[in-house]
Amino acid sequence: MPSDPFDPATTPEPADDELSGPTIVIPGTSSDLESDRFLKDSKSAGYDRPRLPRELFRNIVDGLSMPLGARQHRDPALVVLAHTCRAMQVEAERVIYRDITFQSMTLQAWHINNILHTRAAEYVETLTVTIANFAIELEELSENDDRLPESFSYTLPFGRMTRLRTLTMWFLRYHKPEEIKLFKQLNESLLPNILRHFWTFTEIPFQQLQFLCRQTQLRRLTTYRIPDDFLKDNTFLPNLEDLDLNGSQTDQSLHLLQTRTLRALTITFRHAHLDLPFRGNFLVLLEMKFQSVSPSDWILFLDRRAVDCPNLVCLFLQLAGESEPPLDNSEEDDWFSPVIRVLEPWRQLRVLQLKAITTTPSGFLVSKFKTLCRLSCLQNVVLQVTDNRNFSNNLELCRGDGQGWDVAEILHSKVLDWKNSWRSAVTKVPLVV
Repeated sequence: MPSDPFDPATTPEPADDELSGPTIVIPGTSSDLESDRFLKDSKSAGYDRPRLPRELFRNIVDGLSMPLGARQHRDPALVVLAHTCRAMQVEAERVIYRDITFQSMTLQAWHINNILHTRAAEYVETLTVTIANFAIELEELSENDDRLPESFSYTLPFGRMTRLRTLTMWFLRYHKPEEIKLFKQLNESLLPNILRHFWTFTEIPFQQLQFLCRQTQLRRLTTYRIPDDFLKDNTFLPNLEDLDLNGSQTDQSLHLLQTRTLRALTITFRHAHLDLPFRGNFLVLLEMKFQSVSPSDWILFLDRRAVDCPNLVCLFLQLAGESEPPLDNSEEDDWFSPVIRVLEPWRQLRVLQLKAITTTPSGFLVSKFKTLCRLSCLQNVVLQVTDNRNFSNNLELCRGDGQGWDVAEILHSKVLDWKNSWRSAVTKVPLVV
């Protein structure tokens, strides 16, 4: 099958005579023939062919991996460079296979798996495993295709992914057999103490999560729930800093908040949770979702968090469940002002997200926010409001030092990137208590 020059999965291996990198043609005259004669004369005189130093290969390749928000944008020229010579291929594939999305049962998955087994497994730092047609449509392999067995995620060479730091798994229910085999492979092959971030919202049986017990350097965990036996072990994830469990696992989240030095926490509260102990001295980011909680109880709860979470830099608030009615049933209902006022004790707060279902126009909320906000450190705010007709409006407010607020619309699809970018930034900053 001919290789696709824009598909990293079909990158061929250069010939052995290209191992040392490209030759620089030194221009003696304008004639290629004279350039060739110059090289031959140099070689006969005992001179080595001039070659590019390896540091230049790396600089060239790194220049084609440009930051784009919180992710990396890969220039198609990387694949072209990987076709030129062995030295350039090594450097290009180091970037190409740094961040991989593996969609099982596709032709691309088979190509990627083949190259990872052959030579590129050690370059993988971020791996997302999902199913065909989940994100983008790729060519699926038929049941009779001989390549199908090697296109499943559980055949990936996890034992050779020495640089793997982030592992994300997203399956649907009808792919349970593959998922079970994948977790079995992780338990058997994943190297210990390499992961920093693990993400899945699949409910995983106890015996399939043993590999997490060996990941003592894990910093961020997003999962459905944690087996209770793991929670009793103080050596389980001792360095955990960022936790996001399923909304029904509030008790587990609060237990880990008490026993680990968490710096970021995503948690869902219902009325029954309002009086539970909360140890948030080390938190710099708190994402709270309220379900079936009255506006008066939000204020009570936020007032308490201002005491036991004094060092917050980012606060993300979802004030009601998505299926709940609008917060304001009449023009006299003012749910917004008390929320803004109760934030005033957080003197380090720089980032705020408010998500609510309301009939109040977003422009009115923005005007009211500008009038009421007295937090001098607050720099970036996203208001996400949805009315009772499911019409959404997302507005971002920004200001510099001592300047007024600039307001612009932000796409709904960009809000998650915005949150992840801030989450990454604030959890890396040393905490000053």
